[in-house]
Amino acid sequence: MKFKGCDLTFFTLEVNLLFRGHCMTNSRYKKFIFTLAVLPFVLIGCAQSDSDTVHDAQYCLDKATSSTALTCYSKVNGISTAAASLVRCASILVYEGFGSASKLQSALTGLQGGGSPLSTASAQFAFLADGGSGTAQASDISRASDASTQCAASGSTGLTMLATFASIATVTSSLNSGTITVGTIHSSAGTIVSSVPNSPQLIQTAYQQNCSGNISSSNQSFCTQYQAAQAANPGASSATIATYFLTNLN
Repeated sequence: MKFKGCDLTFFTLEVNLLFRGHCMTNSRYKKFIFTLAVLPFVLIGCAQSDSDTVHDAQYCLDKATSSTALTCYSKVNGISTAAASLVRCASILVYEGFGSASKLQSALTGLQGGGSPLSTASAQFAFLADGGSGTAQASDISRASDASTQCAASGSTGLTMLATFASIATVTSSLNSGTITVGTIHSSAGTIVSSVPNSPQLIQTAYQQNCSGNISSSNQSFCTQYQAAQAANPGASSATIATYFLTNLN
């Protein structure tokens, strides 16, 4: 029997065997079994397991729109698994300009379609105010940073890449009145690195997740340019490498 996410049949069987193993008297044993029998009627509630909660959040996300996506995010608050991080990652991306989970998938497919990573870090990936127009605000930058962190924790290579470049585009928008070009990203590189928490590590994570082993053609440009930044700054900090990478991104 299921009750608020708990399997009472299994619970009864487990305790039944446990107490029989402790040699209860027949009368005490019967009394205990009776107690278990009425337990479903007096039990007020039972918390869902983390996996059940994540499953509910994933179902929420399947139906989400930009106006409801953050509800799915809140469903997995306090759960620190890769699956929960994936829900949080996708919830933010859907909320910030990707109107549905299917549109998010389309954007991800486009991101992996090849060409310069800069071309994919264009205005369509920036987290913008006013429903996807105007200049990015502080709250947009905060959510972009959170998306990068959650996507990296989820282990999804494609979403990590998307969220990382969304952060780059969002900060560039905020610094340049909404203008996102090669030049504005180059001139904003130092501020991007300093204003987005852990951005050097997030760019490095995107590199590590997407540029090891057999590198796909869709990631080749990003991988080559980050490797060039490392080669130009041997032994340097991740912040120095990230700044060089963004300053020379093409």
